Amino acid sequence: AQAEKAQAIEEKESLKKELDGKDKEIARLSNQTQDLEKQVDDFKLKYQKELDKVAEKQSELKEVTEAAPSAEKISELEEQLKTAQAKNSSIPYDAQFSIHRENIRKTFEELLRSLTALAKMNPEQKETNRAAAQEMLQNMANMLKEWPPAIKTNLRINN
Repeated sequence: AQAEKAQAIEEKESLKKELDGKDKEIARLSNQTQDLEKQVDDFKLKYQKELDKVAEKQSELKEVTEAAPSAEKISELEEQLKTAQAKNSSIPYDAQFSIHRENIRKTFEELLRSLTALAKMNPEQKETNRAAAQEMLQNMANMLKEWPPAIKTNLRINN
């Protein structure tokens, strides 16, 4: 009877230790669940903020696209130029200059709007594109400083 009693007490202690271990495991899992739920809530909040940003960017992009000069208007001007050339092949060059200047001005405005929209979405790409555009415009300005260019040759005339 003593042996059975000792065995029962030992089993009871063993079960108590096992129960304590299970309680600790439940507490750990509960804490882990709470942490995961908090992370999910944080991610949901971040996701919603990103969705709001995307919606805002889409509306800004739509505004920029709507404000950009249409290809239809540019082709209309080109068509007018072709029609004028067909009617009179001696069209004044200053009229051509005006048309091309207007195309360049409108295209430059569209470029600025695109860079503005890109600055809000991807500042690094905007800066890369801005630098490339600036280099191109500087090269064009340098070409215009001395136009038409002097004829250059690599031939030498010996005296």
